[in-house]
Amino acid sequence: MNGTRLEAFLARLYADREALNLFLRAPEDAMREAGLDEIECAAMRSADVVGLRMAARSYANKRAGRAGKHP
Repeated sequence: MNGTRLEAFLARLYADREALNLFLRAPEDAMREAGLDEIECAAMRSADVVGLRMAARSYANKRAGRAGKHP
C-alpha cells in the first residue's frame, strides 16, 4: 500500500455524494470497486463514518461557496 489509491478513494467520497452513499450502504462493494487492497480496506472499515460525512459536507459547502450557490 502506498496510500495513493486510498487517498483517491477518500477524495472521491468527499467530492461525490453518490460514491459516499454507496460506501455508507455497501462499504465492501464500494471498496472492491475501487480496487482497494486488504490493508486499505481495513483502514476504511475503522474509519470514523460521522467524521467522513462531516468532511464531505464541509467540502461540499466550500465548493458551493466558490460557485456562489448552496449544495
